Amino acid sequence: MDSDGKIFKATAAGTPGTWAELAEAGPTPVIAGDFPIQNLCSNPGFEADTAGWVTYADAAGALPVDATGGSPTITVYRDPASGGKGRNSWHIVMEAGGINPQGQGMSYDFPICDADFIITARLKITAQTTESRVTIGFFDKTNNTIVASKVVKTVAGMVDVAMVVDTTHSYRFFVHFNATGTSTVVRFDDVYIGADFTSGWVPYVPSYKGSTTNPTKGATRIEQCFARRVGNCLELSHSYVQTVGGSGGSGVYTVEIPFGLSIDGDIATYGDNSTATLAGTVIGYGRVWVFSSNANAVIYARTVSELGIFYDSSNGKNVSNAAYGFANSDLSHSFYAKIPIRGW
Repeated sequence: MDSDGKIFKATAAGTPGTWAELAEAGPTPVIAGDFPIQNLCSNPGFEADTAGWVTYADAAGALPVDATGGSPTITVYRDPASGGKGRNSWHIVMEAGGINPQGQGMSYDFPICDADFIITARLKITAQTTESRVTIGFFDKTNNTIVASKVVKTVAGMVDVAMVVDTTHSYRFFVHFNATGTSTVVRFDDVYIGADFTSGWVPYVPSYKGSTTNPTKGATRIEQCFARRVGNCLELSHSYVQTVGGSGGSGVYTVEIPFGLSIDGDIATYGDNSTATLAGTVIGYGRVWVFSSNANAVIYARTVSELGIFYDSSNGKNVSNAAYGFANSDLSHSFYAKIPIRGW
């Protein structure tokens, strides 16, 4: 090890001999409690080289086409004095002379494990000339499509983006210049890509069922529904609002747990909370509205794959076509839930 903390190995005997700097060991484990979590990025800090990372130039646009290839004109180099962790971090600078960086960037291909579900990418932005000039995200190489992206709305700080993966697919992470700006500069370091125990938030489309006939959502609606993994649980932030009535269907409503996941029956019991002897475990809280009528609600495990919404009234009832149903033109269901998941 030299005075800068660099580590070398001998490649030829002699005095002084021949020495080569060691690259970063990888993949890098991240410790969460007592369990090591693998970083799928084997070169997260660029300490010795830029192995695994490539520059690209796609068509000018807010998102890349495939985040590979082309003839990039951005200048990229490792910088030991850019505010990152360790000796070096990426320092990406647009070339002088009016070069437009839009559509260019850097990408990294990484493997997926069979047990992965939500993959999160996190990195430290140590400097960005102007916020919102850079987008990070994931590209599905198998389906040739972008599956998740997020504009970096900070000039310095930690940022992340997450996706639900298909373990039969191959993926690419990208850092993409989404706008024009010939003096744009961004520096980043400490890249983590993996299925850690607290993932980033991913969107889902809410799916409702009726015990007799399924309801139909109104044509004008806002669905702001997000999920993330926290340990052995799936957290939901669920907000559904419609201003045009749909079809109420018939019977008691339930909300399907997204992504085909199932409740861990060893932790939560299933049941109909309107029948005390079959009460399901309460795993969330929320509120329901129809016009001026509104009520507190609890979210409970009704079946292995569905949640019930039980609202507070004089008798206590499940949300259904008869109460807070989808035939109403002014309807809102909003709740938070933390669901123990089988297999996690």
